[in-house]
Amino acid sequence: MIEPQEAFLMFEKWHSERTRLLCIGAFYGWNLQSQGRISTLSNQEIQIDFLDTLGRIVLRLDQEDLGFEYAEPKDAKPDVRKLVPGYARDLGTLLVALPLRLTLSQFQSSQVPAREKLFFMEVPEGGFPPDPL
Repeated sequence: MIEPQEAFLMFEKWHSERTRLLCIGAFYGWNLQSQGRISTLSNQEIQIDFLDTLGRIVLRLDQEDLGFEYAEPKDAKPDVRKLVPGYARDLGTLLVALPLRLTLSQFQSSQVPAREKLFFMEVPEGGFPPDPL
């Protein structure tokens, strides 16, 4: 785990450099993947506008129980690793673990539930290599 201030410094660097990011979300029953740039950043919130300008992600940074981690997707659990395209598995990743939410069955279970996560990866200069045919 890293401190929220360290994560904010990474977001701040990406924002000031207008870095292209690959954003992947792993949620209960669904996931998302898009590329974009940080358009707005404050201590309370980050907004990433998708490159196609048709969508965005807005994340509150002042929520209790947010967790931050710096990792590589190749070291992630198999259920998360399968969401990451092969060309991005070696990229350094800022992982945001969202506040823990429990379903009734999870609350009644003795197992610790997985947290929903957002992954942010810096897209290499020139983009990703084309997928082989």
